Amino acid sequence: MPFPDPLRIRDVRFDCAEGYISSGLTGCTAEVDIAITIPPPYDAFAADSVRIRCDAEFYYQVQDGLFQQSGSDWTTKTVYLSFGSGRGTLLLDLTFGFTTAPVISAGIDDLSCRPD
Repeated sequence: MPFPDPLRIRDVRFDCAEGYISSGLTGCTAEVDIAITIPPPYDAFAADSVRIRCDAEFYYQVQDGLFQQSGSDWTTKTVYLSFGSGRGTLLLDLTFGFTTAPVISAGIDDLSCRPD
C-alpha cells in the first residue's frame, strides 16, 4: 500500500495590484494554504514542527510586448504540528523585472511546496 503524501496544497489565492499613478500591474502575491497530515501510527514519530518551502515560477506580459517574461520567488515557513497534522499559509511576493512598458497580465506557471 503506497504511503500518501503528507503535504498538500489546499488553496492558492493569486492577486495583482494595479498602479495608482501609472497604468498596469505593479506586482502580484500568491497566498498558498497548505495542510500536513501524517497518518496514524506514524504520527507518533512526527516532529513538533516542519519547515516548508514553496517555489513559484510566474509569467507576465507587458503592453505591446511580443513575448511573455518570467520570474520566480520562494519562501519558507515553519508549520507546527499537533497529533500529526498542521496547517499554514505561505505568502509569495511576485515582483516584475525592470520594464518601461506597463504590465498588463500575469499568472503562475508552476508552484510546488516541500519540506525544507
